[in-house]
Amino acid sequence: LDTIELRRLTSFINAARERNLWVIPDMHNYCRRYVNGTRYIVGSPEVSITHLADAWKKIAAVLKTYNNIWGYGIINEPHDLLENVPWFNIAQKVVHEIRLEDTEKPIIV
Repeated sequence: LDTIELRRLTSFINAARERNLWVIPDMHNYCRRYVNGTRYIVGSPEVSITHLADAWKKIAAVLKTYNNIWGYGIINEPHDLLENVPWFNIAQKVVHEIRLEDTEKPIIV
């Protein structure tokens, strides 16, 4: 994980906690990722399901001790995915990897 972005995320979550607010971290990217200016859909060789699941596993490892995480929102509005990569396969792999780190918090699919 990018240490600068992770610090921004945890700083925000800490600020929310100080205000007694709950947080739902999610990847607000529609199941896409830009790499060097090119947009790829999750499930492509450039951004595999394993890449996404690994990122969520690492995020859950960091956030599992926070008491103001309402749940993990794995992807916001996935759409127009690759024909040979069903949403179920993406979501199931992410859920599995999160559960290896955090068995308590809800997961929003």
